[in-house]
Amino acid sequence: GEGPGMDATVYSPIVDFKFINNTPYHLLIENYYNEEEESLTFKFYSTSLGRTVEKEGPVFEDIVPAPGPEEDVWTLDEEMEPGTVRQIDWATEGARVTVGRTVYNADGEVILQEDFVSNYIPWPNGYMYGPGVDAPDYSIPLED
Repeated sequence: GEGPGMDATVYSPIVDFKFINNTPYHLLIENYYNEEEESLTFKFYSTSLGRTVEKEGPVFEDIVPAPGPEEDVWTLDEEMEPGTVRQIDWATEGARVTVGRTVYNADGEVILQEDFVSNYIPWPNGYMYGPGVDAPDYSIPLED
């Protein structure tokens, strides 16, 4: 991918990525799913207007550390093999990320300049586990 601030997150049932084709031409949109990377990519094709785009950033602000192991989320899945654990989410820090975009026409004149701001919340590790696994209980103090 293009990194933080350049993603178009798909989060059902909310539609959070929309765009308007502001050209007189049709668009061809191809999509590709990579099961191994769990990623979905779209490629756009159309007649060129000679536009160019420059990206500035990303700029990270208000960084919040990732949650510690005591905030991991453990979910029992009765359908999993007994005694198995599978990590389904990875802890990550939160931040406010800004990416700037400047669009130039074929003559090099600026026709659009805008900032995109993404707010990422800190996210804990997530695990699914089968029967027979005792999920950690971080509410019990550890003895030294």
